[in-house]
Amino acid sequence: MLKRIAPWAGMLGPLLFTLSFTVNGLLQPDYDPVRRYISELSIGPYGWIQIASFVFLGICILLFVPGFRAAFPTGKASKAAPVLFVIIGTCYILSGPFVTDPYSMFDNQTTIQGTLHGVFGAIVFSLSVAVCFVAWRRFRSDEQWKQLSLFTLVVGIAMAVLIVLMKIGQLQTGLLNDWAGMIQRCCLIISYAWICIVSSRLYLVGKDGDYEPAKPEEPEEPEEPTEPTEPTEPTKQTEPTEPAKPTKPAKTGDDEGEQGL
Repeated sequence: MLKRIAPWAGMLGPLLFTLSFTVNGLLQPDYDPVRRYISELSIGPYGWIQIASFVFLGICILLFVPGFRAAFPTGKASKAAPVLFVIIGTCYILSGPFVTDPYSMFDNQTTIQGTLHGVFGAIVFSLSVAVCFVAWRRFRSDEQWKQLSLFTLVVGIAMAVLIVLMKIGQLQTGLLNDWAGMIQRCCLIISYAWICIVSSRLYLVGKDGDYEPAKPEEPEEPEEPTEPTEPTEPTKQTEPTEPAKPTKPAKTGDDEGEQGL
């Protein structure tokens, strides 16, 4: 049952979360999505929408995990990736009730709940990058998933760069600080797009909810060298048979008479 739900959960959660923070940002006239972070939508009269969105997305990611585990039961990423997804999903769920502080991100929270929200957010961003590189190691060696290997690598690198830019924007005023909200949105949307594409691939690979993962390629065993056969001894030439000696003709009676004469 969970295997059938997994691809849909992986696609539905990120899509609805993106739709939620987009619409919720439009409902708050004093909110600037270019400069302010998504988590700040949890503050105010419509904050419950964003809180519920965090929880819903976390649940969807947890439901996505069994499908990923079924597709990769052994080999690279079979253990690490599901664990990372579980931590990410759990942190999303906890980010909902622990509301952020205004104009805060990661390490500049002032309240306990804001500090916890910053910790959960930092874990989500860090592990979202890590899971891309973990999955990339598996995709590049799996025939069914090799098409997504380059895309996965690019997503991981792009997210890492955007996170660094976000951090720089926090530490100093300027262009990056003024665009902090947009940089965060780009980083998350890239991550959600990757999850959606992986989920759609899970749906295509799965057959009626039963996955048939490609077996990891086993190295070919070297053929054992065949022992050289001993050369056969040359057949001895048969000696030529001596010609039979001519037999003397038998003596007849006439001959005996002649000898007696």
